[in-house]
Amino acid sequence: MGFVRTSYMDGTPLLAVGQTVTNDIPVTFANPGNVTEVWLEALAPGTAEITFSFIGTGNAEGFNHADTLKVMAQEPEIQFKAMDGAEANSFHVAKWENAFDSLNILKNNFIDIDPDRFRVKVTDLRRTEASISINIYTGTSFSAEKVVSLYRQKDGTYLSTNLLLVADNADESYNKGRLLLADNLGYMAKAEYKHDGVIVTNTFFIGANIKTATVDFAVMILPGTTNLCVNLERIEKDLQVTKERFMQADIVVQKGDVRTFMAPPLVATNLSNWTIRLGNDETNRILTAEAKAVVKAANPTLNGYCLIYVPSLRSVPNSNAWGSAIADYYYKKTEDADYLGNSFISVAADSFTPPHELGHIWALVHSVNMPWNLMHPQTFTGGVTGTKRLTEVQVNTIRGKIQ
Repeated sequence: MGFVRTSYMDGTPLLAVGQTVTNDIPVTFANPGNVTEVWLEALAPGTAEITFSFIGTGNAEGFNHADTLKVMAQEPEIQFKAMDGAEANSFHVAKWENAFDSLNILKNNFIDIDPDRFRVKVTDLRRTEASISINIYTGTSFSAEKVVSLYRQKDGTYLSTNLLLVADNADESYNKGRLLLADNLGYMAKAEYKHDGVIVTNTFFIGANIKTATVDFAVMILPGTTNLCVNLERIEKDLQVTKERFMQADIVVQKGDVRTFMAPPLVATNLSNWTIRLGNDETNRILTAEAKAVVKAANPTLNGYCLIYVPSLRSVPNSNAWGSAIADYYYKKTEDADYLGNSFISVAADSFTPPHELGHIWALVHSVNMPWNLMHPQTFTGGVTGTKRLTEVQVNTIRGKIQ
């Protein structure tokens, strides 16, 4: 640490020697007069002990005095704190774990009890206000700027309230001050603190141990026409919702091939009444010839995950469906093995149906008692209580299926 002696607050050095860092070499002030201010300039963080001494001369000879002052210099700093108070540099998109009460109503304090909550801490010993503010950027390329307030603690540092990362606008709008919108996984978010000409930044990683799943899309051409049963804008919307849903599992859903296909003859002549399966239990459940023909037309190699859009869908006769997944825990017959990983999506379905069906493909069963859960059998898209949450158990199950 170095220091300079100034006449007033104009920063004019009064060191008699040409040094700004004393390095334990005594420095004599030239003609200090009656100036009493001493200003210290820290060149680096650390501690120092400064001794001021007076040695009388002339009429004051014999009058000597010395005082020692301990000084600490600290650069402003930003830190990120996990829910246990430990410093961290990566955070998950929140699953809203334990956010709903026994009546499935969102709790007022859900942010403060979520396992994925975190806080931001700023250390700046120059500040004495009750609160300060910082900017946090959680979007790709440091977009999605949000101003966050931090509050003075007993030790003089500043700490935010609990914050959560969320994946969609409906969630963020519920509490814009404490819910931060992340639009993707695997990139850095940034916090920026500015004061008195000083700018301090720090970054954290969104997601951890990220996995990737590539999903193909296949759209049936309406028989006798060149028209698709859904347009490509619908595909993009469904892809976006699917990405958002699985961000909470640290999974990046990537768009693979987008294909169109003709309805196979078995289905083209019976477009409104073809069914997916025969039987309704493990002993006799099997794919129909129509279902297999559609899969072969939509996904000729029978490889990977594929969402297959069709004009109408019946799981069994007289039972319309929005979607149906060919999941390995559901179709266990050897003759169905080649068709696993594909899902049918009706044009009547909402955008939560594709991620719901992928959940089945990745070994999730229905969550009948959790209407806010992605795997609830009756999807609801509205607001923060839409069917879009995953539990920690479900996340672990999905990640175990995706290599």
